[in-house]
Amino acid sequence: MTGLYPIEIGGPASVSYYISRELGRAGDDVTLLTRTRTKEQAQQLRHAEEISGLENVRVQAFRVDYSFPNLLNLPMLLYKIHETTKGFTERRYDIVHYNSPPVDAAILLPMQAKRRHERQTLAIHGGLFYESKNILGRNIIKAEKNWFDRTVVLNRFSREIALKAGIEEDRLVTIPNGVDLDALEKAEPLELIGEPRILFTGRLVEVKGVHLLLEAFKSVLAEHHKARLYVIGDGPLIKQLKELAERLNICEEVFFKGFITKTTDVHRYYKSTDLLVLPSLMENFSITLLEAMAAHLPVLASDVEGNRGIISDGENGTLFTCGDSGDLARKMLALLSDPLPRRRMAEMAYEGVKENFTWSKVAQAYRGMFNSVLDAN
Repeated sequence: MTGLYPIEIGGPASVSYYISRELGRAGDDVTLLTRTRTKEQAQQLRHAEEISGLENVRVQAFRVDYSFPNLLNLPMLLYKIHETTKGFTERRYDIVHYNSPPVDAAILLPMQAKRRHERQTLAIHGGLFYESKNILGRNIIKAEKNWFDRTVVLNRFSREIALKAGIEEDRLVTIPNGVDLDALEKAEPLELIGEPRILFTGRLVEVKGVHLLLEAFKSVLAEHHKARLYVIGDGPLIKQLKELAERLNICEEVFFKGFITKTTDVHRYYKSTDLLVLPSLMENFSITLLEAMAAHLPVLASDVEGNRGIISDGENGTLFTCGDSGDLARKMLALLSDPLPRRRMAEMAYEGVKENFTWSKVAQAYRGMFNSVLDAN
């Protein structure tokens, strides 16, 4: 059970795709139950086995539009809950894993699985617990916490989230996210202007701290007049960030590329830039960081808990003081002025990702967890 699909939007949907793919390749029988925003996406996913390289994976999609008017449409919401529950109960399962908290159209699934004595597990990617204002959803998960035999956390950050939600520590299993090394290695670079070229990719929301990057980039331009900043992503702050770029008089040097639908096209930017900056004010476990590191791209990130779990400062990347645009500017200038340490850290980062964060290894950890739940029962 995952959040919005297809894989192109990233986040938990990407995790669901890759875990399903690897489990299917291992011979397991997988049903991927997923939401889509449009009718076209739902129709496309009927042939997902053919177009996405999935083996032994049955994709069952239902359409949910979470716009505010639709959320107020109670009859439609009840219909979606009924539709989702009906589709879920068409088959029986050994394990039901929720890669996205079942608090909306999937709200009845844990109750149905419990009634049928199916084992259940949950993954905490964080959004519901530290970004979302869905207080009702958080309380639902707290009420159901004992229904989940295991809860997957990504690192110490999400472990603390789980403990605060009342989930018992002996039910927690730490499994990180991963990257698709093959897809990254196949990506072809783009012809981008600028020297050097700096990259940000992610949602344009307050917690991502893009305003700090814009402020720091102005200082970079004072020494590197040909520098260019590429911002990939969309979100509610897009207008404010463009206005900030104008006030800082850097709008000619900053390219807002918007939402790029294909993950493989984002990979091409990793291969075409000199530095990835992730200035988040809060971060759980960034797939963006892993992808950049897997693409041999040097990374600079804020020193928040989630980033510290991936980056060892000065070894496989660089950290700056969270919320401090001045420190971010100093670290950017230091990295851009000396390419040798950048390349050394990038190579060390690549080797670390290759060793620890491939999807095949992550899926093996999930498979081990599922087997331990079944063996215990």
